[in-house]
Amino acid sequence: MSEEKRIGKILKAIKDRVQEEVKILLGADFAISGAETALLSKEDIFDELAGKQICARMDILAGENKAKGCLLIGIKDAIRLGGTLIMLPDSELEEFVGREDYSEEIEDSYGEIANIIAGSFTKDFEEMHPKGYRFVRKEQEILLPVKIEPESDEPVPNTVYYRVIFTMTLEGDALGSMVMLMPGEFFGLDISGIEAAKTEPVADESVEECFEGEQQKPETGETAPSDLIEPKKIDVKKHKARIDRLLEECRKRLQTEVSELLGTTVRFTELDNYFTTKEEFFDNHIDGKHVIADMEAVGDSQGMSYFVASLADAINLGGVLIMLPPNELGAAVTKEDFSEDIEDAYGEVANIVSGVYTAIFEENYIEKLRFIKKKLTTVVPVKVEAEGDEPIINCRYYVSRLQIAIEENELGSVHMLFPVELLQLEDFFTEDEKGFEPKKDPVEFRERDAIDGEKNGPSFGSGGARAGDSRADLEKRQKKVDKLLAICRKKMEEEVTALLGADVRFSGMENRVITKEEFFEEQVVGKQVFANMEVAGDLEGMSYFSVDIKDAIRIGGVLIMLPSSELENAVTNDDFSDDTRDAYGEIANIVAGVYTEIFEDQYSKKLRFIRREVCDVSPLKVDIDSDELSQFFEAGD
Repeated sequence: MSEEKRIGKILKAIKDRVQEEVKILLGADFAISGAETALLSKEDIFDELAGKQICARMDILAGENKAKGCLLIGIKDAIRLGGTLIMLPDSELEEFVGREDYSEEIEDSYGEIANIIAGSFTKDFEEMHPKGYRFVRKEQEILLPVKIEPESDEPVPNTVYYRVIFTMTLEGDALGSMVMLMPGEFFGLDISGIEAAKTEPVADESVEECFEGEQQKPETGETAPSDLIEPKKIDVKKHKARIDRLLEECRKRLQTEVSELLGTTVRFTELDNYFTTKEEFFDNHIDGKHVIADMEAVGDSQGMSYFVASLADAINLGGVLIMLPPNELGAAVTKEDFSEDIEDAYGEVANIVSGVYTAIFEENYIEKLRFIKKKLTTVVPVKVEAEGDEPIINCRYYVSRLQIAIEENELGSVHMLFPVELLQLEDFFTEDEKGFEPKKDPVEFRERDAIDGEKNGPSFGSGGARAGDSRADLEKRQKKVDKLLAICRKKMEEEVTALLGADVRFSGMENRVITKEEFFEEQVVGKQVFANMEVAGDLEGMSYFSVDIKDAIRIGGVLIMLPSSELENAVTNDDFSDDTRDAYGEIANIVAGVYTEIFEDQYSKKLRFIRREVCDVSPLKVDIDSDELSQFFEAGD
């Protein structure tokens, strides 16, 4: 039998013994599952840990030979186990856990549990292994995995360990992991191919002296001390994995602390971390109005981070905090009423968010970072200019996205944006990507499109680009317009449904640039009803809302509550009566109002749509060369 198989069998017995003996000691339902095992370097083991740990050092003996190992457990779990042993009241225990208060009394009681665990390992190894390994629990300490130097002998020597992970539950509640580190070579395991971290060469003492007090300037021709000591390179993949673990810790703590603040269950789920630029974030990751909380990062590094939530979610969070009645809160969300009281309340939520990220990054990150909540800004993504530094700085970001819910009410996503330099993630990119600059439009496009614009005349209704617009500009503008049209579709669905008192769906949206001729010859068949929409504001012109006459009759008929048989007869005969026409006109008013609300508020130019006459149009009779209808259409079918 291989040594690893032998140890695997022993660990199964240890699992049962630990579970039974700790359960008896606590007088509570304690269970462990596992064990998950792996041979790993000290560096890899501590890289995979997150949050404060209680480390119980172990002397491991085999005859006259001795080695070092340790038992690791999260500080909150150690407090919960120790507090259960000394029978702390539930409310008091939760306070200790929340504050991570590892008091002397709790330390002593957890020490008894660590003794039981060490004893369980000893009993089964003595009974089942020929070398009769013994585990002797020594001193405990609180440690932060991110602060552990792999090359040092603290808290354990720099070697390869057989890591054993058990997952714990207490009274049916899931806890974290219990980790035992056993030196692999000492237990006769094959550690070939697994490297411990290499010790860095120590700098000459004379060089170190240069950094005591005022730094001495090197004489001409001499090498500066800073050139003699190469900064330690970061393994960027491991570093990113470490940051991702910290962001998971932030997610858990956000869930706890925001729930406590609001006095209700708040869930942060579906953690998704990704790289992006300012432009990509506003173009591809968020829609509709959002609230940005500036988070100034201070400490060992400085910069600006940002916590971004939709306006609706900010109103929901703030409204719950000030205990708005559900109907008032629903109305505030619908009207996007971010009142002073709600804004102040949401600011308190943002303070909690900054405190959570501060607590995790100040204690667990390789640098001390604090996040200070500054101003709140309401923004419309399609109005954000990528090249500027408002409302956020134009740079690369590492974004942590979370899905949020209050009790059973599923909300949207929140995003925490960190500049990549702040988290030392700039080396994650290729050399080309590292030289990121805001995109510039090629001169040839600017010049060519300017000429096209002059040939074609004014842009509105001309089909040509405005002078100075590049192809990239046009593509960006089209993407922004498409996003607004998607918002219009959803809003129309809601408002027409409310007006008719019936479920109305607008689906299969497709946006395209098309000529008048193409529209009437290829896109529509049969008689249409056109609602002419005058465009006013920063631009002027005419737009048109077109619906098949049968659909217009059906919609108008539902509004005036025509009996089903009468409505079907009118649809069959294309009977667009005055009453039905007037009713359909009300629908067209709703449509005009929706487009006005969205384009006046969220487009780069303020546009209003005013419904004018409603007329019947037979596509085959339309004079393509006349100006009776616009020459070009931006048609959303």
